[in-house]
Amino acid sequence: FEGGRHVASEFDSDARPLDVFRPGDEAPHLPSSPHFELEPTIVSAQSSECHRLGNALQHFFYDKFSAAPTKVNRDKFTIRAEISCGLVACVVKLRVHQHELTCDRLSVELQRRSGDAVFFVHIFRKLVEYLKENDFFESDVHRH
Repeated sequence: FEGGRHVASEFDSDARPLDVFRPGDEAPHLPSSPHFELEPTIVSAQSSECHRLGNALQHFFYDKFSAAPTKVNRDKFTIRAEISCGLVACVVKLRVHQHELTCDRLSVELQRRSGDAVFFVHIFRKLVEYLKENDFFESDVHRH
């Protein structure tokens, strides 16, 4: 549903996901509520253009796991995917937040929604590698 900015993944002729995030799409700021907590699986990233990071994260699932995102929300800057490898599977959600002081500093949070916990850790490690390979990685993994 494009008008509401909830988009299912589409593919080009090479069976790669099409870029869903567009110039001008911005990740929301971190909530200021004292009750808000990020998952421990968070990575700091840097990009002056949020849409580039969003599309790279969408491609991460395809490039590393041959999995298409099942849901993309441009307003919330989230991507959901079902990933499987052999007999293990995991449903994950990526969420991106901007930091208040600098709009090019972003937090990429990976959440396990269901599935194998050990496989989830493997997915997170691949995400960190992917961000490094694509020059979005800012610093070491944060632990809260």
